[in-house]
Amino acid sequence: YSDYYPYTNSYGSSHMSFEVAKKAIDIYMNHIQSQRKFVLNKAPFIAFYGGEPLLNYDLIKDVIEYVQTQYTDFNVTFTITTNGLSLENEDIANFFKKHNVIICLSLDGYPENHDRNRVRSNGKPSYNTIISIIEKSFANYPLIYTLCCIDYRTNLHKLYDFYKQNDRMNGGIIPHLLRISRIFDIGTDYYDQFTIEEREAYINSYKELEGKYVELALADKSDWFLDLLIGQELMRVYDRMRFSKNQGYYFNNGCCIPGEKIYVQPDGSLGICEKVCFNNLSIGNVDSGIDLEAVVNIVNNMNKMLYSTCKDCSLSSLCSICYAY
Repeated sequence: YSDYYPYTNSYGSSHMSFEVAKKAIDIYMNHIQSQRKFVLNKAPFIAFYGGEPLLNYDLIKDVIEYVQTQYTDFNVTFTITTNGLSLENEDIANFFKKHNVIICLSLDGYPENHDRNRVRSNGKPSYNTIISIIEKSFANYPLIYTLCCIDYRTNLHKLYDFYKQNDRMNGGIIPHLLRISRIFDIGTDYYDQFTIEEREAYINSYKELEGKYVELALADKSDWFLDLLIGQELMRVYDRMRFSKNQGYYFNNGCCIPGEKIYVQPDGSLGICEKVCFNNLSIGNVDSGIDLEAVVNIVNNMNKMLYSTCKDCSLSSLCSICYAY
């Protein structure tokens, strides 16, 4: 997050040590091993996040080499979410390509949109650098994708044209767009910076593209960009189980059960996921493992809230029921 989000952990300069990472890996891989008794070929998945994770590249390199040396019977998938600037270093770029690391690159579309928030530490823009890195080192690498963040100042029509012209899906050089995310709008004053006119322009352009999406859908046609921008939001609403006396209410499941996904902080404490970075939601640490009592308390408190409050909420069918929310 950032300074705009007072309820989440603030910026820091902590670097995880290999000792902490090794303990976390061993805990995780032991759980994978035990789960394989019930789920054959359960696939381990290790992701690197920050801050900017490549500021601690040596640790990432050590982790990947440790896993591939110590856990040879597991086909572990590695992924990293990064601003990409450190990939100017060809040794780093080549290491990731050699080990088939899935790279999720933060690229917010057309240059003006990207460079509003994605500036270097000296204040200079980063778009041209990222494009140069892609052209130089990743033009033919299949396991690289982009993640795009938008807000009320994003020109959605311009964003649409940018990706339709430049995305690999359409023969361009930009790694294929994996996800479009509107910048998180709960518990923040980030959106105070925008004018009413900017908000209305954004909403109007969204509605125009939504109309285009629906028109295509009615004709049994699709558009991959509109599927990401519009379709996924509509499907979340369509798929959500509504709260009612007949249907009960929505229980946590999948990765939303604390401990199914393990988020490890630099000091070795374990959390629910990288988006739920609240100190009071710890579920253990790398020395003692997962604290099942903490997990039970979190799940029970969440379910009590869902049953007592959410079932009477008129917007419950629109809610993602995510701990971050």
